[in-house]
Amino acid sequence: MDLGQKAPFAIFTFHLTQIEPYMAKLTSLFTYNGTFKDVTNVHSKLYGKHIRAARGTYKTARINDALKKSGELIQVANRFAKAVKDAIDPYRKNIKDGSLWFRLVSLFRRQLGEKGMVDLRGLKGLEFHPRYKLSNFFFAKVEARLSENRNDLEVTATTICDYELAEDDKEGDSYQQTIIVIFFDPEMNAVVADESVILPLVYKESQTQKATFLIPDGSTIAVIALKIDFFKQGKSIDWETKRGMEIVEVVEVEA
Repeated sequence: MDLGQKAPFAIFTFHLTQIEPYMAKLTSLFTYNGTFKDVTNVHSKLYGKHIRAARGTYKTARINDALKKSGELIQVANRFAKAVKDAIDPYRKNIKDGSLWFRLVSLFRRQLGEKGMVDLRGLKGLEFHPRYKLSNFFFAKVEARLSENRNDLEVTATTICDYELAEDDKEGDSYQQTIIVIFFDPEMNAVVADESVILPLVYKESQTQKATFLIPDGSTIAVIALKIDFFKQGKSIDWETKRGMEIVEVVEVEA
């Protein structure tokens, strides 16, 4: 499947043009708000309080075409970023990071600018916290494939604790591993499913989780995230530093 052909947006191309600045500026003898007889009152850091001709009074006001296109790119990037963020947010309640929105918008805007399309496969490798990463603790390998009848997505997640545990056992004795699958249709409508398992926390020991997810009708792509939470005596360790989440795979699921 060519993701570019199915994505519901226009491909934007644009060229930068330079507009010569024009501003008539007068020193104000009185203060008022708004525009009066083609003169408007302004307060700028550069010129201070002054009055000038209203925009478009002597020259037709126009917006640079490049700025229009840039604005359209941002709107499209925002739409995709919101769809992804809304779908994953319920799993981020204990992973506080204010940069996710900016990182998503930046990724999609860059794709639109460079390729003229959004490709969700670019999400692979995205950590949900730039400091407290899943990769700080675990090597993770995730495989996903369609079932024989192509109705299900079969996911296998293998993790190896690559983090040398403290001898006093404060790090925990197990971890909860959650496979999160976000199914998107061409209109970016999302259906989210997850499955969790508690696994023993042993340094350099491999653990495997297998899960099967029913593919919703109309879905064309699946974004797969893996979340790890450290546990001790059956309870989650409530430290932000003892968990991580990453998008580990993006696969096509269209029958």
